[in-house]
Amino acid sequence: MLSQKIVAVSVALLAGLLAIECPAAAQKSVAGRSLSEWSADLAAKSRTRRLRAALTLPSFGADAVKPLVRALQHDDPAVVYWAASGLGDLAHKSAATKRVRKRLQALLGHKTIGVRLSAAYALVRLGETEAGVGVLAKGLTHPHRGVACTAADFLARVGPPAADAVPALRVAARHMDYHVKGAANEALKRILAAKEDK
Repeated sequence: MLSQKIVAVSVALLAGLLAIECPAAAQKSVAGRSLSEWSADLAAKSRTRRLRAALTLPSFGADAVKPLVRALQHDDPAVVYWAASGLGDLAHKSAATKRVRKRLQALLGHKTIGVRLSAAYALVRLGETEAGVGVLAKGLTHPHRGVACTAADFLARVGPPAADAVPALRVAARHMDYHVKGAANEALKRILAAKEDK
């Protein structure tokens, strides 16, 4: 009888510990909020809340793909920028559908340069290297250093698949602006390091 109670208590404790240790068993939240709560904030009146949601959603991993894809249709270009960037960071196979790729390709013609760059980054990470690398390489020549640095950062995050951008990055690495030069050199380092390791 006592041994049965000990076994029962041990099993209960073990099950409790597994629930705590196993991420699949625990409710996933970021900053104390669920995926659905963060997703709902994409429609908030407050731009700060919308942007915070778009930036936070990728923390949920593959579960965030659907709300991020929906955010690609948002009226606020900054939300679209962060949604595309998040999809690129996740590079999850569930985002690599014809519908998502078509929307990202359409965003390559967006009036906002940042949206074009993040859409290009997402396309490259989802396997459409040719479509995106050219847009990112062109971004390196933009007169505003923030845009050129963003393009270089996206290329660095892509790594070796962005090898076609190496000539443009070498030009940008000689840029007068220290920030552009540094971002281009970092991208070159990340793209070429993998090639040298092989």
